[in-house]
Amino acid sequence: GYCEFELIRDADGRAVDQLYLELNPAFERLFGIAAADARGRRASEVFGDIDPIWHQRFDEVVQTGTYQR
Repeated sequence: GYCEFELIRDADGRAVDQLYLELNPAFERLFGIAAADARGRRASEVFGDIDPIWHQRFDEVVQTGTYQR
């Protein structure tokens, strides 16, 4: 699945959520959520509590352009 999102940061600059901007049909199939229902909403609104590690990982990709396991 594909989604384009904007990281939402707290006052200290830490990534704390994602705002969904664009999603494809594969996202819908994988997560069972219509793109129209997720677009323009925060990941925490769509999925509830999200493990903070995801915010950290996405921020790592934004900062470095890569993901290191």
